[in-house]
Amino acid sequence: MKFAKLLFSIIFLGYFLLCGGASRNVTHYTISDGLSNNAVYSITQDTKGRMWFGTIDGLHSFDGNHIRVWRDSRVESLGACIYTILEDSMQLYVGSERGLAIFNLLTESFSDFQARSEFGESIHSSVSHVMRDSRHNIWITTAGQGVFRYNLPNKTLHQYMAIGKVNCDFVYYIMEDSSGTIWLATREGGISRYVASQDMFQPVALQDVKDARVLFEDSSHRLWVGTGRDGLYLLDKEHGRLIQKIPPLQFNHPFQVRKIVEWQPGHLLLASDEGLTKYDVTTEKVDVIKADSRHPEGLNDNYLHELFLDRENALWIGTYFGGVNYVSSVQDNFRHYHKDNSQLDARIISVFAHADKGNLWIGTDDAGFFYWDRQKQTFQGYRPQKGKPGPAYYNIHALLQDGDKLFVGMFMGGLDILDLRTGKFKNYKADTSPRSLYSSEIYARAPRLVA
Repeated sequence: MKFAKLLFSIIFLGYFLLCGGASRNVTHYTISDGLSNNAVYSITQDTKGRMWFGTIDGLHSFDGNHIRVWRDSRVESLGACIYTILEDSMQLYVGSERGLAIFNLLTESFSDFQARSEFGESIHSSVSHVMRDSRHNIWITTAGQGVFRYNLPNKTLHQYMAIGKVNCDFVYYIMEDSSGTIWLATREGGISRYVASQDMFQPVALQDVKDARVLFEDSSHRLWVGTGRDGLYLLDKEHGRLIQKIPPLQFNHPFQVRKIVEWQPGHLLLASDEGLTKYDVTTEKVDVIKADSRHPEGLNDNYLHELFLDRENALWIGTYFGGVNYVSSVQDNFRHYHKDNSQLDARIISVFAHADKGNLWIGTDDAGFFYWDRQKQTFQGYRPQKGKPGPAYYNIHALLQDGDKLFVGMFMGGLDILDLRTGKFKNYKADTSPRSLYSSEIYARAPRLVA
C-alpha cells in the first residue's frame, strides 16, 4: 500500500499569492542550476516562451529545464554586465556596460549594433534600458550619452543629450504610456516628457524629485515613479507634481525602487534593497516580504533588481545574491503549513481523514496525529506521552472517524480507538488469541481499516 508523504509542509487550498508579510513558495535558480553568477539585472521572455536573464556575467536563456550561457568575445558591444534585454522581431537588444549588441534568435548569433547618429555618434556607454514604442522606434537610454532613438523603417539613429534635448545625460529608464507619451527617468533631472512638436524632452515636477530610477503605468493609467532614495511617487498629471506614496521604510535609510509591476489591478509590487514590497493602491497598505533563513521556501535574497511578469502572470525576480526567484501563478490558491508557522510540528504527512464540520484528521510518520480546525486554523496534536492519554505509537498509517469514535491505525502500534467524547484511548494489538488482530501493522482501505 502506497501513501503520499509530504515533507516539511502540508498544502491547503484557499490562500492568496502573497500573504501577510511572508512569501509563499518560491523556486530558486542559482549558480547551482547553471547561472554563471547570482547577480541578475534583467529578465524577459521571447515569443517562443523562453526566458532570458541578464546577469553580471553574461546573457542566459532558460527553456524550463536547462539554463544556457551565451557569449561571443568577437562582439565588442557585448559586455559582461547585462542591464537590459528587449525582444523585437526575433532579435534581442542586449544592453551592457559596453553598449548595445544584437542577438538573432533564428541564427543564435551576436552582432554589434552598428548604427550611428547623423553626427557619427555610436552607442558606447553603458545601456540602462531599451524600449520599443508604438511608432516603430527603439529607444535606448545610457549612462552618459543621454538617449538614442533608432527608427526601424529608416534605420536612422538620433541622439538626445542634455544640451537642449534632454535634462540629464545619465538616464535610467524610458517608457511609453497608454496615450503614446514617452517618459524618461534620470539620475539628476527627475522625470521628463517627450514633446514631439519640439523633438525634445521637457522636465516635469523637477522640484519634487531629481533622482528617478524607474517608471510604470498601471491598469488605471496612473504613472508611478520609483526613486533612488525617497521611495515611490505618483505623478499628478493635472497639476504637474509628484506625490510621495511610500517614503523610506527606515529612518535615515534610502529606499531605492528599482522596478515596479502590477500583479493584479490596484496591487503593485516593488523591487528594492528592502525585499519585495506590496502596495495596495486603494487602501495604501504596505507589506514588505523579506528573505528569512527560517523559511527556505521563500525569497532567498533581499537585494532585488528586477521584476518580470510572464505570459502566465508568473513572477520572476532578479536578485543580487540569490539568482532568479520564481513564483508560479498557478499556486495562488495554496497555503503552506509547517512547524514554523503553525502547531503542526511534523515532518512527514502520511494520511488524511474527514472530521466533523469540514475539519480534518492528519496522520504523520513522526509525530502522531493532528486535528485541524478549519475555522480557527489551528492544529491539536495527539502523540504518545507517558502518563497522559495518547496514541500507542507515533507512526500513523490510517485514520477513520465513525460517529464519536476515531480509529487510528499505526505501524507496529496496532489499533487505537479514541472516544471523542471522553478523550480516552483504547489499544488493540496482535497476540496469540484467536480474537485478536491479525497484525499490529494497520493500514487503510477506504472506508475500512486493514491489518
